[in-house]
Amino acid sequence: MDKTFEELFKELLSDLVDVCVEYAEEQAEKIYLYATWWEGKAFFDVFYKVDGAVFRKEALSQSGRVFQHDSNRAMQEEVIGRGIQTLEELNLRCRDYFMEMPIEIRLIYDGETNAMSGQYTYEEGVDGPIWVTPEDAFDSWIRSLDRKDGRD
Repeated sequence: MDKTFEELFKELLSDLVDVCVEYAEEQAEKIYLYATWWEGKAFFDVFYKVDGAVFRKEALSQSGRVFQHDSNRAMQEEVIGRGIQTLEELNLRCRDYFMEMPIEIRLIYDGETNAMSGQYTYEEGVDGPIWVTPEDAFDSWIRSLDRKDGRD
């Protein structure tokens, strides 16, 4: 273990951000990455801010810009697959270093400043009904930004 846990953690998340930047062909102002790890099951998805508006990965072309990937189902699956792989790797590194695995990860990457910020949840707890799924939480995050007109 040559690297510290924090270095590995940041490296894994940076690699994941790179995949999402590539998917948006470096045209996104901001990239929002959402991940959960619950009882050994991973969920990952991503959405983007382009020209001040928020778009799901499969709807980037609705921004008025030209994107090669948003209608390509294989590319969408690759991004999600890489997210899941990263979470699995992160879980293994947490075990190796005797660290707790976050239950929820929310990352915001600013494409204009090349800065990344994150919010990590380690405790169980549901902000709402007990039947909220990772997909519901992801959709809720998108809707919260839509209500703010894309402002964080």
